[in-house]
Amino acid sequence: LNDTPSDLIDKVIGIRDADFAHMNDEIKSKIHSKVLLTDYHDIEIMMISSDAFKKALNEIYTTQRKALAEQDIINLKNFILDSIKSIGLLRYVNELYNLNLKFINSF
Repeated sequence: LNDTPSDLIDKVIGIRDADFAHMNDEIKSKIHSKVLLTDYHDIEIMMISSDAFKKALNEIYTTQRKALAEQDIINLKNFILDSIKSIGLLRYVNELYNLNLKFINSF
């Protein structure tokens, strides 16, 4: 937004992943006032936490008109969140203490 012409700034907003802004006021204070943050760390966590996740799972995995059990969906959400917790904490410490660790996407 810093490069946006002044006559257009009132017509522009930004949307970005909150990353660690909700956990750290110093990070949050550096974000432009015209930028909206995701409710959670990132859009992927917002999707997992939404009703859309349940609907998508039921669309994909429903067989013979039988929907997934609510507990199965909760178990899958918990499995995903537990799986990413350690790397998320490591990334937070990396950012908080400027450790300059590099996280490479191997996909």
